[in-house]
Amino acid sequence: MDIISILIGLILGASFGGVLAYIFIKKIQLSKEKEIIEKAQIQGENIKKDKIIQAKEKFLELKEQHEKTINSRERKIQDKEFQFKERENSLKKRADELAFEISEKIESEMTYPGQVKITVIREKRAVSYAK
Repeated sequence: MDIISILIGLILGASFGGVLAYIFIKKIQLSKEKEIIEKAQIQGENIKKDKIIQAKEKFLELKEQHEKTINSRERKIQDKEFQFKERENSLKKRADELAFEISEKIESEMTYPGQVKITVIREKRAVSYAK
């Protein structure tokens, strides 16, 4: 055999080997790419789930704070209503006492025919003007 046929054989063998090596390396790279993409997708889904959970936790925390604020305001309103009712009851009781005191004083200091009716009137007026 001559050198040219050996060289041609070597070139063809090397070319064929190079093509096979290229195809083999490409397959390995494709499988690695798919693996990396799958890992990235899984990691992305995990991050997404974590963020959703964090958002839900933040929502629940804000909702709880809001409910505490509302409950606090409702308690303050109830306390004020109780104070107003107590004050109203106190004023009603004082009006009854005042009517009784006046009737006792009239009975002890005056003489009169029949009965004298004592009425205690409490009045509150609020006036506002538009300009």
